[in-house]
Formats: sequence, C-alpha cells, structure tokens
Amino acid sequence: MKGLLMYYAMDAEKNKSYIEWLVGEAKESGLELKLVVMEDLRTGFSLDDIDFVINRTREVSVSWQFELQGIRVFNSSEVTLLGNNKLAAYNYMQNRSVPFAKVLISPLKNKKTVRKPVSGHGGENVTYGIQVGPVDLANFVYQEHAGKIIGDVRFWIIGNEIHAAVLRSNPDSFLSNYSHGGHFEEYSYNTSQEAIVKRAIADLSIDYAGIDFFVTTDDQLLFNEIEDVVGSRMLSELGLNKTTTEWMRHIKKELLN
Repeated sequence: MKGLLMYYAMDAEKNKSYIEWLVGEAKESGLELKLVVMEDLRTGFSLDDIDFVINRTREVSVSWQFELQGIRVFNSSEVTLLGNNKLAAYNYMQNRSVPFAKVLISPLKNKKTVRKPVSGHGGENVTYGIQVGPVDLANFVYQEHAGKIIGDVRFWIIGNEIHAAVLRSNPDSFLSNYSHGGHFEEYSYNTSQEAIVKRAIADLSIDYAGIDFFVTTDDQLLFNEIEDVVGSRMLSELGLNKTTTEWMRHIKKELLN
C-alpha cells in the first residue's frame, strides 16, 4: 500500500529526522510512504497506485482535494478544519457541552484578555493584556483568561484512543508551549477528566492528533485547541514515545478494513 506524506518545504526541512522516522516505521508496517513537498506540485502528479495520504500541511483544502478522489486522508478534512480554525473548534465543543474559556465579541474594557490567531498553532502570536487598537474578528479570537490554571495538558490521540498525556507549565509566561520554554511532565489524569476528553472526541475520527486542555487548580479541564499536525518531542524526551509505531499500525489497520 502506497501513500503520500504531504509537507510544505520549510516544515519538511525542519522535520527531516521525523520524516525519516515516519518513512522507516511505515516500511516496518508494510507501507510505502513518499514525501511530497507542496511547492513541487506546480505541474500536478498521477494518483495511480496511491492508496492514502498523510496531510501534514495544516491545509484543509489539501484533504478535500484527495477525499474528492476517494482517497483516504490521515487526518480527515473534518479534523484538519477543527485543528486550524479555533472558532470552528469552539463551536464544535460548545455543541457537545465541552467547557472552554469564554469567547468575546468585544474585549472587556480595562481588563486583560487573550487574543489568538484563528488559524494559529504552537502559541505563535498569542497575546495577553488589555486590548488596544481595533478588534479584528476575522483573524483573531478574543477570550477571557481561563483563571486559576496550573498549565495545560496535551492528550495524544491515535484511533480515537488516548495514548499519552503530558502537563505543560511555565511560571514565567502565560504560554506553556514546549516551543516557548514550558516545563513538561507525564500527567496522570483522573476518570472525570478522561470523560471530558472522550466527550470531546466521541463524534470525530481522529487518526493521530493532539488535543489540549487547560487544567485549573481544582483539576477541571477547559478545552484549548486541537493540534492536527502534532509532534512528539516531549514524549521522546520523557521516554514515552511509541506514537509513530502505533500511528503506522493504525493506518494499516484502517486501510485493510
């Protein structure tokens, strides 16, 4: 079974070792995986013998293009959309009674609010403070601060099952992302927290993604975002990383069903 691994050039360069790992694990599972860089597709290509696509571009249009040809995409367009449009994700979670920090149409006067790019990820261009200047509802989400939180937990999901959880925290910043210097450790979640995560993903078919929640001081979870192009460096550093092997096994199982 042959598949395409889709990346933009800059991300492919940054993730060289991870791509080699993916290709190697795919081979171990009896899959043939070929890297395709988006910038090289100006003349198109043949879909002959292509059984599946792994979309690591964050572009939902890429998933739709292949799905319209009847080709299985990992993750599906639905997951990619929710992972790259925070408003869509919050709307989705609200309809399933999954709690999150209140979204604001207008930032509260003289009160600090969180501003996030609608399509952002990894904590990039997220600010916390009193909003100055015009509000840009087309490109940003404004939220009340989540309150008394100890950090945020990333749950790694493979085949709609929780495979690992890591708590990220940063005493020097409201951003706890790994890329922003956050501390991280394995997290032991309780049954009520597990129920919230399962409620959040119950109506989705997540092949491999991260789902992030803020954790309050009284152990409540508040949904933050879905990371459809999730990495696993934290798991590797903690000696817990089996995600790549499990992901390839999941893909093979899905294709054989």
